[in-house]
Amino acid sequence: MRKRLWEVVEMENNDIRNEHCCGKTIELHPALFKDNSMSKGGVFKEKGQVLREHSRSICRPPSINCRIQSFGRICKKFDERRTRWVNEMAFGGILHLVSDMHVPRQLSYWIMTRIDPLNRILIAPDGHEFPLSKNQVRWILGTPSGNKSVPSSKMMNNEVREKVHKVILQYGSSWKTKSSRGCGSVYISVGIPVTSKMMDRLEGNFGEDEEEEFKTLFLILLLHMVMCPTQSPRLATDLIPAVSCVKNCKEYDWSDLVLKKLMASVSSFARRFYATGYAGGCGGCAIFAVIFYHDRLNGPSLQWDVFPRIKVWTKHAISMAAKADRTRYGDYGRLGVRF
Repeated sequence: MRKRLWEVVEMENNDIRNEHCCGKTIELHPALFKDNSMSKGGVFKEKGQVLREHSRSICRPPSINCRIQSFGRICKKFDERRTRWVNEMAFGGILHLVSDMHVPRQLSYWIMTRIDPLNRILIAPDGHEFPLSKNQVRWILGTPSGNKSVPSSKMMNNEVREKVHKVILQYGSSWKTKSSRGCGSVYISVGIPVTSKMMDRLEGNFGEDEEEEFKTLFLILLLHMVMCPTQSPRLATDLIPAVSCVKNCKEYDWSDLVLKKLMASVSSFARRFYATGYAGGCGGCAIFAVIFYHDRLNGPSLQWDVFPRIKVWTKHAISMAAKADRTRYGDYGRLGVRF
């Protein structure tokens, strides 16, 4: 057996693996997102029956793994010391997630069908287009937008590799993976499973000398549960190097990372949805997409001067807006958008 630290074959980002599991896919091109006659998914969008077709085809709620409710519950237990450490990391805006907040699965699924990941725009049912940018991610989540790119598995220097090795030794595990090329090779893949034990530890007590441990755990869970979630129980492989930034998080552009990962997840989702008319679900930061859409609905402005937007879009506010926006066919878009 051969060892691979960054096992691409395992595809930690299960959004890509799901394409092969779910069968038929379609090649993406810009016209696909505007001309509903070009695909099966487009036909259901035109009829306003996206959610009806999903329910008929899969018979279970869409898989949306942006676990803001669980993460909010953890953050609610932070004392002054842990809150101070989070603010030092420049992620203080995330602390506005409250424990009773959740991402509506059907609404999130429907919004993903309105996103064109190639041009990074959200297309409303009436055709109006709204650009998606990293500045919008910051405005909604309060994430840092520093001058440095967050390290990935494709751009690691020796210093980052040493830090990653240390993190994997402490939190990682290994498993066997068969080659997808059918050659019979077996590899040992290494990754970081996100467990209830890690969540319990983050909720526990930390001494002043345990700052690095707290920040490392916080960043792992933040990436996996809120900012860049996938369908996998493990932190996405190409996100592991990002954990090396815990001591100087504010210098890095996390807002750009969130947007890139969301667009990658929506691309995978779209290849399945437009080919068959449905998809099992979608990874990425769904709460960003939900609030971005709701901020553009027709209706009274919801405290536009408040930053970040997750501070005002509570569970109740999202639920009321979604209920008012629902059409008689089960999709959304009834209220229209302002522009």
